[in-house]
Order: sequence, then structure tokens, then C-alpha cells
Amino acid sequence: MYSRILSRRQMTVWCITLSGALALCIGLQGLLGWGRTQLDTGAALAADTLRLHIRAASDAVADQSAKLRVRDAVLSVMQQCPAQSAPEARAWVAGRLLQFQLAAQRALAESLGLRSVPLAALAGVAPAFDTVVNTIPAVVFTEPVLAALRPGSLIVDLASRPGGTDFEAARRLGHRAIHALSLPAACAPETAGEAVAQTVCDMIGQREEAS
Repeated sequence: MYSRILSRRQMTVWCITLSGALALCIGLQGLLGWGRTQLDTGAALAADTLRLHIRAASDAVADQSAKLRVRDAVLSVMQQCPAQSAPEARAWVAGRLLQFQLAAQRALAESLGLRSVPLAALAGVAPAFDTVVNTIPAVVFTEPVLAALRPGSLIVDLASRPGGTDFEAARRLGHRAIHALSLPAACAPETAGEAVAQTVCDMIGQREEAS
């Protein structure tokens, strides 16, 4: 059997080496424990968290700014959610998809420099316009709203019958009102078809959720 007496310096080096190895083992064990805790916490959050993804069209500053506006609009609607769990939140969101869609569309329009106003306030903003394009298939451009438009305004109504314009009042007030039925389908049939299909699917989904 081979044996050797170590010098004091060698003993010191060995002690330092062993201490370092022990500290490294303890550190690795702690790191593994922390990683396991993080994974468990992430799994617990994923099981009880509803995630909504807002995607930008590109990395351009304008698109990123629009994304942030849409995110804030979606969060403002989400703050009304009383749910205490992910399943409850999903059910709450599913019943309000149209509200989320409208909030996102309004925020996106505002990011492009446009402005939205309630239908009840149309007469108040009408004096600033001499051209109107309507897509709402219910009469929103009533005589008081039409009277507030600039004289000789042009109104292009794309809505299905009966349209969104009081055509008799428009003629009486001297405006030029055109009920351009099926114009979207004639000019952009694929896009118009996709929009109609998506709207029908949304309506069916809302009725299924309500029933």
C-alpha cells in the first residue's frame, strides 16, 4: 500500500479544493431546486391563466404602436372580468367576443388617425363633413343628422336594405344620396365574401354560446 505524508501547503490546497467542490455541489443542488420551483410555478400559472396574444403586422414603429393601442383596449375590457379562474375567464371572454372585437377595431382605427364617435353624437360631428360612406343597415343618418351635414353633401350608402340613410330627407335637404347595393361584392368579391362569412360565423358562435 502506497502512502504519502502531505506537506502543510498541500493539505491547504486539498482543503480549499474540497471546500470548493462541496460549495459547487450545494450551489448546483440549490439551482436545480430553484429551476424545479420555477417550472412548477409556471405550470400552475399556465393552468389558471388566460393568455391573449396581440400581434402586430410588422416590426415597424407604426404597427407596434397600433399593437399597443389594441392591447390597452383589450385590457380595458378584460378588467371588467369578475372570473376567479381560467375556465371562468374563458367563458366570460367567449360571451363577449364582439365587445373585444369592437374595442380592438376602435383602437386600431384611432392608431391610424381616425376618430370614433357614438351614433347618438353623429349630429354633433356632421358639420365637419361633406362626404359620408355608410355600411350600417339601419337608419342612422336621420333628418337631424343630414341637416347638420354641409350643404350638397355626398352620401354613399353601402348597407343592405333599407340602408342607413333617410333618402327622402337627404333629397329634400339637397344632398346627393346613392344607395350602392352590392358594391363591395361587385368591386371586391373575395374580400366581401370573407367579411360576410366571418360575420355569419361570429353570429352563429354567439347564438350557440347564449343557448
